[in-house]
Amino acid sequence: MDLPPQAVRLKDGRAAVLRSLSALDAPLMIPYLLALAASTEYMPRYPEEVDADPASQAARISAAAQSRTDAYLGCFCAGQLVGSLGLYPVERHLRTRHRCEVGLGVLPGWQGLGIGKLLLQRALDAAPSAGYEQMELTVVTENTPARSLYEKLGFSVTGTIPHAYKNKAGRYYDFYFMVRAL
Repeated sequence: MDLPPQAVRLKDGRAAVLRSLSALDAPLMIPYLLALAASTEYMPRYPEEVDADPASQAARISAAAQSRTDAYLGCFCAGQLVGSLGLYPVERHLRTRHRCEVGLGVLPGWQGLGIGKLLLQRALDAAPSAGYEQMELTVVTENTPARSLYEKLGFSVTGTIPHAYKNKAGRYYDFYFMVRAL
């Protein structure tokens, strides 16, 4: 799904642009994903698990741009990628095509400026045109700022997934499973 660019203002007044990523953004994705993975225990990957191959990143981004059901959005401020959101079907089977899931990330130093809300609202607006009726996500239970954002945008906790993450030191993190009707 290729969404047109949207000019936005962050809470601190800076101008930013929300847009679908293109294959040309692949070189920006790698340092962004590495920084995001290193910034918190709440992300699904460690830095060494990030796919650092520009060609592979470009292929993934191109596939989403050409898809009717997938989207990869970025928030750019002064040419820097500072936040991203992936939107994709839960599964591609007939019985589950009405459900999508999202993954959201915002770099440290850019959090609290409304970027996550802007990206998620853009996905909520676009999802019905792709045939989605329900959006789903997971969030680490102790990630209170993220959970608060999701609840403000209409998501509800529908369950808990115990021991969803296990870090290298052996500590477990539980997830809340959250859902919103579109």
